[in-house]
Amino acid sequence: MTTSTFDHVSDDADATLREKLLDALVPGFAAEFDPDEAQRAGAFAEDALSEADAADSAIDLEGAWAFYIGRGV
Repeated sequence: MTTSTFDHVSDDADATLREKLLDALVPGFAAEFDPDEAQRAGAFAEDALSEADAADSAIDLEGAWAFYIGRGV
């Protein structure tokens, strides 16, 4: 028997919610959920850091690579 990361979403959950949950796994993609969908998906209020702080913490791989190459490393 296989288990899914989304087992907490009931079998009756609509396909839209499942699609949004899969979309949310794509790095950089900001899936939007209405309050009912968020609750059914097990969401909680994030209070560890702000949305702006989270966005600022995103890794800039292209910039990092350019810096690395520019140093002749």
